[in-house]
Amino acid sequence: MAAVDFIPAWGDLESNIRRLAQAAERVAAQGVNDVVFPETTISSDDFTEPAELPPYVDTIPGRATAALFPMIKRTGLIMNVVIAEKDAITGIVLNTAVLLGSDGIIGKYRKNGLNGQDVQLFGPGDTDVGVFDTPIGRIALIIC
Repeated sequence: MAAVDFIPAWGDLESNIRRLAQAAERVAAQGVNDVVFPETTISSDDFTEPAELPPYVDTIPGRATAALFPMIKRTGLIMNVVIAEKDAITGIVLNTAVLLGSDGIIGKYRKNGLNGQDVQLFGPGDTDVGVFDTPIGRIALIIC
C-alpha cells in the first residue's frame, strides 16, 4: 500500500486527472497494489466560495473514473481517490471517496462529518463508512 501526497493544480481539472493517473502508474510500477490519494485529490480545496467549485465537479462514474480505468486495468492497481461528486439524482455536490479496481467501481463513501469549510461547498454524505472486499483484502473508506 502507498499513500501519495498529490497536490492538484488550481484551475486545470483535465491536467489534474492526467497527472493523477501518471502518479498512480508510477506507484504501480514500484510493485504497489493499493494506492490512497488525499481528500480533494482532483479539485483542490482552495475555494473561497461555492461558485468556484462547479468546473471541478464530476459524477461517479464520470470523467475521472473513465480516465483512470485504463491505467487501473493495465496495472491491476486498487485506487482510492476523492472526487467532488455531483449526485446524478439530487444534484447535490458531495465530498466522495471512491475505491476503484480493475473490474470497476468497488465502492464509495460520501463524507458525513463536514467541517466549517466543507459545509460551504458540499452537502452531507448519505452513506455509512464503507468496508469493501477486494482481491487484496477488506478496505474501508473514510475522509478526514
